[in-house]
Amino acid sequence: MKKDWKKPKVIMIVDTELPYGIIVNDEHVVLQDKQFRLICELVKKPGKCIPYETIYKALWGKTIVCDSQISFQKRALAKRIQEADPNGRALICTICKRGLVLDLMPEEVLVLPTAYTLQSTAYSLKRRIGL
Repeated sequence: MKKDWKKPKVIMIVDTELPYGIIVNDEHVVLQDKQFRLICELVKKPGKCIPYETIYKALWGKTIVCDSQISFQKRALAKRIQEADPNGRALICTICKRGLVLDLMPEEVLVLPTAYTLQSTAYSLKRRIGL
Protein backbone atom coordinates (compact mmCIF):
# COMPACT_ATOMS: atom_id res chain seq x y z
CA MET A 1 0.00 0.00 0.00
CA LYS A 2 1.40 3.36 -1.04
CA LYS A 3 1.48 6.08 1.63
CA ASP A 4 0.39 9.57 0.69
CA TRP A 5 3.23 11.78 1.89
CA LYS A 6 2.47 15.46 1.89
CA LYS A 7 5.22 17.90 1.09
CA PRO A 8 5.44 20.50 3.90
CA LYS A 9 4.15 23.92 2.96
CA VAL A 10 6.75 26.67 2.61
CA ILE A 11 5.96 29.13 5.40
CA MET A 12 8.88 31.56 5.10
CA ILE A 13 10.70 32.84 2.03
CA VAL A 14 13.87 34.88 2.42
CA ASP A 15 15.71 36.38 -0.53
CA THR A 16 19.16 37.33 0.74
CA GLU A 17 19.60 39.80 -2.13
CA LEU A 18 16.28 41.52 -1.47
CA PRO A 19 17.05 43.33 1.76
CA TYR A 20 14.56 44.33 4.38
CA GLY A 21 11.77 41.99 3.43
CA ILE A 22 10.61 38.41 3.76
CA ILE A 23 7.43 36.54 2.90
CA VAL A 24 5.58 34.70 5.67
CA ASN A 25 2.49 32.68 4.73
CA ASP A 26 2.15 34.63 1.47
CA GLU A 27 2.36 38.02 3.24
CA HIS A 28 5.22 40.42 2.58
CA VAL A 29 6.90 41.55 5.81
CA VAL A 30 9.02 44.71 5.69
CA LEU A 31 11.97 44.59 8.09
CA GLN A 32 14.62 46.96 9.35
CA ASP A 33 18.27 46.15 8.70
CA LYS A 34 19.03 44.40 12.02
CA GLN A 35 15.78 42.43 11.89
CA PHE A 36 16.59 41.26 8.36
CA ARG A 37 20.12 40.25 9.35
CA LEU A 38 18.71 38.40 12.37
CA ILE A 39 16.27 36.38 10.27
CA CYS A 40 19.05 35.65 7.76
CA GLU A 41 21.09 34.11 10.59
CA LEU A 42 18.15 32.07 11.86
CA VAL A 43 17.18 30.65 8.45
CA LYS A 44 20.66 29.20 8.04
CA LYS A 45 19.68 26.45 10.51
CA PRO A 46 15.89 26.30 10.96
CA GLY A 47 14.88 24.35 14.05
CA LYS A 48 18.37 24.65 15.56
CA CYS A 49 19.57 26.97 18.31
CA ILE A 50 21.75 29.79 17.02
CA PRO A 51 24.04 30.89 19.87
CA TYR A 52 23.86 34.49 21.06
CA GLU A 53 27.54 34.95 20.23
CA THR A 54 26.93 34.05 16.58
CA ILE A 55 23.99 36.46 16.42
CA TYR A 56 25.99 39.29 18.00
CA LYS A 57 28.79 38.85 15.47
CA ALA A 58 26.37 38.76 12.54
CA LEU A 59 24.42 41.85 13.64
CA TRP A 60 27.04 44.08 15.23
CA GLY A 61 30.46 42.64 14.39
CA LYS A 62 33.02 43.94 16.88
CA THR A 63 30.83 46.80 18.09
CA ILE A 64 29.96 46.50 21.77
CA VAL A 65 26.22 46.73 22.43
CA CYS A 66 23.97 46.19 25.41
CA ASP A 67 22.98 42.55 26.03
CA SER A 68 19.31 43.46 25.70
CA GLN A 69 19.74 44.38 22.02
CA ILE A 70 19.17 40.82 20.81
CA SER A 71 15.96 40.61 22.85
CA PHE A 72 14.85 43.96 21.44
CA GLN A 73 15.53 42.90 17.83
CA LYS A 74 13.88 39.52 18.39
CA ARG A 75 10.72 41.18 19.78
CA ALA A 76 10.62 43.69 16.93
CA LEU A 77 11.04 40.92 14.34
CA ALA A 78 8.40 38.72 15.99
CA LYS A 79 5.99 41.68 16.10
CA ARG A 80 6.43 42.37 12.37
CA ILE A 81 5.82 38.72 11.53
CA GLN A 82 2.76 38.59 13.83
CA GLU A 83 1.30 41.75 12.22
CA ALA A 84 1.55 40.12 8.78
CA ASP A 85 0.18 36.78 9.97
CA PRO A 86 -1.96 37.39 13.10
CA ASN A 87 -3.24 33.81 13.26
CA GLY A 88 0.20 32.25 12.87
CA ARG A 89 2.25 30.71 15.61
CA ALA A 90 5.33 32.31 17.17
CA LEU A 91 8.17 31.44 14.81
CA ILE A 92 11.12 32.70 16.85
CA CYS A 93 11.80 31.10 20.21
CA THR A 94 14.33 31.91 22.91
CA ILE A 95 16.44 29.18 24.46
CA CYS A 96 17.35 30.66 27.83
CA LYS A 97 21.04 31.60 28.10
CA ARG A 98 21.79 29.82 24.81
CA GLY A 99 20.33 31.58 21.78
CA LEU A 100 17.39 31.82 19.40
CA VAL A 101 15.59 29.24 17.27
CA LEU A 102 13.53 29.65 14.13
CA ASP A 103 10.70 27.22 14.91
CA LEU A 104 10.31 25.81 11.41
CA MET A 105 11.45 22.66 9.67
CA PRO A 106 14.06 23.16 6.93
CA GLU A 107 11.43 22.19 4.34
CA GLU A 108 9.23 25.08 5.51
CA VAL A 109 11.90 27.70 4.73
CA LEU A 110 12.97 28.76 1.27
CA VAL A 111 16.13 30.86 1.02
CA LEU A 112 16.75 32.39 -2.37
CA PRO A 113 20.06 33.85 -3.46
CA THR A 114 18.57 35.74 -6.40
CA ALA A 115 17.09 39.21 -6.37
CA TYR A 116 13.57 40.10 -7.45
CA THR A 117 11.85 43.46 -7.65
CA LEU A 118 9.49 44.25 -4.79
CA GLN A 119 6.44 44.38 -7.05
CA SER A 120 6.95 40.95 -8.54
CA THR A 121 8.45 39.20 -5.53
CA ALA A 122 5.35 37.53 -4.12
CA TYR A 123 4.00 36.49 -7.53
CA SER A 124 7.35 35.16 -8.79
CA LEU A 125 8.12 33.27 -5.61
CA LYS A 126 4.65 31.71 -5.42
CA ARG A 127 4.95 30.50 -9.02
CA ARG A 128 8.45 29.18 -8.36
CA ILE A 129 7.34 27.01 -5.44
CA GLY A 130 4.01 26.04 -6.96
CA LEU A 131 1.57 27.97 -4.73
